[in-house]
Amino acid sequence: PIPKTNETTTGEKSIKEKFAGEKFVKQLSVVKNYLYNLILKSLLAYHADAMPDDRIKDALRTVGVLYRKGLTGHAMKTLHKTKKLALRYEKFFNLVEISHWELKLMNHESFRNNSLNDVAAILKEETKHVENVFNEIRYRKSFYYTSALWLKKGRVYRKTEKEYLEKLMRNPVWKDNPAGLPLRTRVVYYFTLGFYSFFKEDISSA
Repeated sequence: PIPKTNETTTGEKSIKEKFAGEKFVKQLSVVKNYLYNLILKSLLAYHADAMPDDRIKDALRTVGVLYRKGLTGHAMKTLHKTKKLALRYEKFFNLVEISHWELKLMNHESFRNNSLNDVAAILKEETKHVENVFNEIRYRKSFYYTSALWLKKGRVYRKTEKEYLEKLMRNPVWKDNPAGLPLRTRVVYYFTLGFYSFFKEDISSA
């Protein structure tokens, strides 16, 4: 449903007065919801190419449909293209799902076109993707807490906040070499250290 505002109410009143007697006025809320959803769909379609997350999700839905229709070969081709896109944008959550689909499609075909080495390689990739997801979550946990402190207060005031912040930053992940991290995670790493350095009043580290 469309969110209600004062402007929405005023607009409805004007429409009802202007088109009094027209049939659609009696179903104005239905018409409005239809147009609202139509506009949203148009916006999503317009921005689809610029939103890799949506492109990957749509592609994975297509893979599911092709699989259920028994078109395993077409599903695998779509999956390979999707995998390249997910690797390009470091979408590790999606890559875990893609690995699952690769194995599922291979299994459906009784592994006729794949060797045990192929299976082992995908399982190894899946493990790596899971590790990357886990690492990204650990870094993001510190990032969002330091970011919230910065945006809401600009500095650490309470003892409990300081203790929690120090606990987060004692995590062994902060001893990792950032050069070996995926780009997205590396950005989170440096932003978090920057926030933390400001809180510590250590401008040189920031």
